[in-house]
This record gives sequence, C-alpha cells and structure tokens, in this order.
Amino acid sequence: MLQAYQKRRDFVAKEMDEAGFDVVHPGGAFYVFAKIPTALHMNSWDFVNTLAKDYHIGLMPGDPFGDNHYVRISYAASDEALSAAMKAVKQLVVDHSTPTAE
Repeated sequence: MLQAYQKRRDFVAKEMDEAGFDVVHPGGAFYVFAKIPTALHMNSWDFVNTLAKDYHIGLMPGDPFGDNHYVRISYAASDEALSAAMKAVKQLVVDHSTPTAE
C-alpha cells in the first residue's frame, strides 16, 4: 500500500504542478496542499465550488486548514478517480485563467 500511495501522491503533485499550482509535498499525510494559480483570481471556496458545480469533482478548500489560497486534495482514492480529478482541475485552469498584465 505504501508504494501505491507514494505513486498516487507523486502523480497528483506532478499534475497539479503542471496545471500551475504550487504544491506542498506532504510528509506522512494522504493529501496534497496546492496553491491556486493567481491567474484564476479565485479563493479556495470559489475554486472548489466551481470545480464541483461545473466539473463534478470534489476537493476541500484550504481555508479550514489555514490558507484560503490553497486547495487540499486527498490521494486516498483510486487511480481512475485521481486521473479524472486532475483532468478536471487542468480543464478548469484552462477555462478560467485570465492573462496577467506584463
């Protein structure tokens, strides 16, 4: 089980990083804490509500865990569920990002 969880943790961390999130790598927990990209202009509640309503994926807002700019993602789920969640997160980023002024 340890290897399966490490594989899932690494997968989620890599996918979130590729989507533009800053990822806090957990030590012994079953979740990843990831900072929402600034281009989304969303707090954690806006992000999880949009993800649930429009993409049918549930994550936890970071606000109850101390930071409203982060989301908390459990990787104690099946590979298929995690793959679907990461696909939805990436699509939300594409759909809702606004270009930053240079």
